[in-house]
Amino acid sequence: MVSNKNVKQYLKLVRKSLPCSPAVKAAILSELKQSIANEGERDWTIEELQDRFGTPEEIGEGFSHSELTEELRRKVRKIRTAYILSAVLLSLLVVFLLCALANSLDTGDANVFVTNYGTH
Repeated sequence: MVSNKNVKQYLKLVRKSLPCSPAVKAAILSELKQSIANEGERDWTIEELQDRFGTPEEIGEGFSHSELTEELRRKVRKIRTAYILSAVLLSLLVVFLLCALANSLDTGDANVFVTNYGTH
């Protein structure tokens, strides 16, 4: 798990420099985070991260001119599927809550009883 404040800041800068969709950004950042974690637990400085993995601009430039690897494409598909599934589930939840709200607001009794009680 990446916990170093500088690593988080570096990943944020890289995210901003990537000229691609959110799903592709998430896949690339996941790979980068894993590469950083594979280097072992340590207190990274921004300069060390840039020396080892490249500046955010270099990373963004590199991904803007190259094809994604098959592994990254699979990650992107998984992330997109998760986004779509989340959106569908959120939509269903909203519809369910709106139906429940409409049902709870409909407390009026729609039955009208007409009686023939007359006073003569």
